[in-house]
Amino acid sequence: MLFLVGTFIIMGIVFVLDITAWPIAAKANGYSSCPYDTLLFGEKISTAWSKKEAYCYDKGVQARLTTGTFEQVVDVAKYLEGKKQ
Repeated sequence: MLFLVGTFIIMGIVFVLDITAWPIAAKANGYSSCPYDTLLFGEKISTAWSKKEAYCYDKGVQARLTTGTFEQVVDVAKYLEGKKQ
């Protein structure tokens, strides 16, 4: 029983740190959260962050970033790099 209580306490601490530490670290590095109705719209546990708010509304980014997987993030990076040229 004590093990279960300890497990739930640790899970709670990790959850709280995850939802508080991530936004603080992202903002400290120049990122801002995209509005809810732009990227990853409808995702319950995912949010999109960007250094340029215009990327939140870019149709090419929206088409490539549907669930936020690592592969999609790499694809978006390639798309944005190609757009610069």
